[in-house]
This record gives sequence, structure tokens and C-alpha cells, in this order.
Amino acid sequence: MSISTIILTALALIPAAGLMFYVYKMDRVEKEPAGLLVGLFFLGVGSVVPAIILELLLHSCLNAVFFGVFSAGDPYFYSEVTKFFYNLIYAFVVVALVEEGCKFFFMFILTHKNKNFNCLFDGVVYSVFVSLGFAAAENIIYVFQNGVGNALMRMVTAVPAHCFFGVIMGYFYSKWFLTHQAGQLERHLRQNGIIPAGAPGFPSGGLLALSLFAPVIGHGFYDFCAFMDSWVYIVLFVLFLGLLYFICFRNVSKLSKKDSRNSYLSMDMVLKKYPQATAYVSTIPEYAQYFYYPQPVSYAQPVQPVQPFAQPVQPTQPFTQPTQGTQPPFAQPVQPVQPYAQPAQPTQPFAQPTRGTQPPFAQPVQTGQPPYAQPVQNHQPYVQRVQNPNQVDPSNNGTN
Repeated sequence: MSISTIILTALALIPAAGLMFYVYKMDRVEKEPAGLLVGLFFLGVGSVVPAIILELLLHSCLNAVFFGVFSAGDPYFYSEVTKFFYNLIYAFVVVALVEEGCKFFFMFILTHKNKNFNCLFDGVVYSVFVSLGFAAAENIIYVFQNGVGNALMRMVTAVPAHCFFGVIMGYFYSKWFLTHQAGQLERHLRQNGIIPAGAPGFPSGGLLALSLFAPVIGHGFYDFCAFMDSWVYIVLFVLFLGLLYFICFRNVSKLSKKDSRNSYLSMDMVLKKYPQATAYVSTIPEYAQYFYYPQPVSYAQPVQPVQPFAQPVQPTQPFTQPTQGTQPPFAQPVQPVQPYAQPAQPTQPFAQPTRGTQPPFAQPVQTGQPPYAQPVQNHQPYVQRVQNPNQVDPSNNGTN
């Protein structure tokens, strides 16, 4: 294999590989199996064969209608009106409808009943891989026919355009699949008498049609502008391609952020329409997981009863007289070293302090002020501290 062949092959495949890697990375909820993605890519490559056959056949039929000659050759136009309508039909029907139809057919056959099709973003992944498989095969044909210049041009035009048409297809395809699942749940509820029999269902056929015809319209306008040899259509082509870049990359990012399980999204659609069915839907195994799940711990929740500081004080808790040497389980425990929190016991020698010493209280006894909450008795000598045993008691008033 020559170096030029390797270079042309790389230039033809690198754009498709880069875009596939980007879309694969944006699938954040659950990655699709590698075998399924490889199969979709090669189905896209294989869809080039029936597309070429159908395009040649329809091109010949179009020449027969316009010029009376059944041939797939490029015609010579005698008027601008003929050229306009010829290119319009050729772009939208012969090219766009055939190519997008082949891609859609193979994608639908492989994925619409696949168990891995369980998230909203999966439809975009499937359609993009099929579209880029088609684009890679088509790009190899054009690049080897026209050289490096054509490869560089198609690297920023045709290959991204196929990816963008795939994004459009996948968006509506995912919406169809989601609505189809909601319709199945709705039929189940109707059969079990949970919702009225005459309630209108979820229409999904229109979304399936849009998943085919929306990319056909975009592809057809892209090709029509490219076929018309006029600066007006060249400007339209550039503007439309720029719009596709903006819309598709933006939508891929938004869909990736909103990606979720189809079963949850379809259930949500049904319960918004029939809120009275919530209790029954919660008993269906497929949907029960969205109702019963552990609540996250929140610091805003009230204190649980296992925390003793939030409980009211029980009358049996001896916090007024705490046990000596232990800490009571309250917010402000009584310190055992502070004896003045306990009422004076008759057996405690604090009522008659030792002469010449300070009683062991937190605040020394002032003259005339009792150290306890009990009223001072006349027979208690500690009301006035005796400094000298020979001192005359002033309360005697000179009498014995």
C-alpha cells in the first residue's frame, strides 16, 4: 500500500472517527455496548450499496421524465426553470430521501427492540454511528476519485453534515421511542381499569415520521444549494452549514445533560396526564424502583430522638443532684467540683468553719451574708466570723 493511499484513507476516515468519539463521550448515563456500535457503523457502511443502486435508478427515471431519455448521465439544461425543478427533485428525492431512508431503515431494524435502547440519548448515538458509517464509506469513494483537496473540503462540509443529519434523526427517534413506551404503559393502565377507556392516547407515529423526514429536508436543502451554480445559493449553503453546526452541537450538549432512563421519563409522562394512577404504577416492578429509594441525609432535618440533647429532661434524671465523679448527658453538665450546687447537709462541717481558715466555697463568706440559700438562724455563729475567741460579742448589747 502506497503512502498516498494511506494518507487519503486517513483523511477520509478521521473526520467520521472524531465525530463518533465525541458523540460516544457525550453519552453519560450508560455507555452503549461496543458490539452494538460497531454493528451500527458497518450497517451504515453497507447502506451505501442499496443507496447507490436506488440513486442510479431514480436518476434515470428523473431524466426520462424531464428529457425523455432513460439515463443516469448529467443532463444539459436549456432553461433556468428546468434546472431549478430538476435539481430540487434530484436533491430532495433522489439523494436525500434515498440516503436518509437507507440509514434509517438499518438503524430501526437493529435498535427499535434492542434492550440497550433504554436512555433518551441512545437514539442520537445510534443514528450518528449509522450516519457516520455511511459518510465514511462515501468519503472514501469521493476522496480516491478527487484527491486530497476534496478530502479537506469534505472534512468540514459533507462528513459533519451527515453527522448533523444523524443528530436530527436521533432526536426525533428518541422522542418516538419515549412516547411509544408511554403509550404502552397507558394501554396497560387502561386494560386494568385504572384510567378511563376513552382517554386519548399518546400519538407516536408523527414522531417516527419526523425522524425520517426531518433529516431528509435538511439533507435535501444542503444538496440543492450545492447543485445550483449561483453565488446566492453558495451563500445560503455556507449559512445553512453554519446553522447546522450551531444547532446540532448545542442540542447534543443539551440532550446529554438531560439524559435519563426511558422508563422513568415515560412513566413521568403518563403520571402527569393521569396522577390518579400513581399508586398503581408504583406496584409495577419496572417502575417501582423510582418510588422506593433511601432518602438522603439532610442536616436541615430535625434532630433524631437518639440524640440526648434534643430530648426534654425527664423527671427521673437526677440532674439537680448529679452523681459525684460522673458527667451527666446534658448540654451544660454540673461540675462535680462545685459543691455549692447541692443543698447543705446537716452532717457537712461547712456550717461551722474552722477558725482562721476560709470555708471551701466558690465565693468567700462576707460578714453578715450567709453562704447558703437557707435563712440564717440565731444560734448559727457563722453569721459573723469570730476573729478572736476573747472578743466581746457585739450583739450582746452589754448584757450577759
